[in-house]
Amino acid sequence: MEQPPQGCGTVFQVTPAGQETVLYTFTGGTDGSEPSSALVMDSAGNLYGTTSYGGDPTCGYTGDGYTGCGTIFKIDIAGTFSVLYTFGSDGAYPGNLILDDAGNLYGTAAGGPGDSGIIFQLTP
Repeated sequence: MEQPPQGCGTVFQVTPAGQETVLYTFTGGTDGSEPSSALVMDSAGNLYGTTSYGGDPTCGYTGDGYTGCGTIFKIDIAGTFSVLYTFGSDGAYPGNLILDDAGNLYGTAAGGPGDSGIIFQLTP
């Protein structure tokens, strides 16, 4: 896979005093690329987000170095990164997530059956 031209993105924290800490740096592979949404936090302090690209390298190619249809990821309170879901023929390029009181994640993604877009639910 060719590397994207502008890097793959990071998840970071900034303290009120302005000190930045990088929590995760995306590689553009199965972990995802180009984080595209605001993060949501559950009651335990885990963070969830989406990437526009990366994940399944056989899904999509934009012609500018990006492959994959996106991922949903989690960074737990210990700082461990994990991919919870990889998009493919069921949807692509997810956007923002919302989190309900039961801990379910909801969002939208382009593509999918009929290329009309989807609304999804994921229980981490």
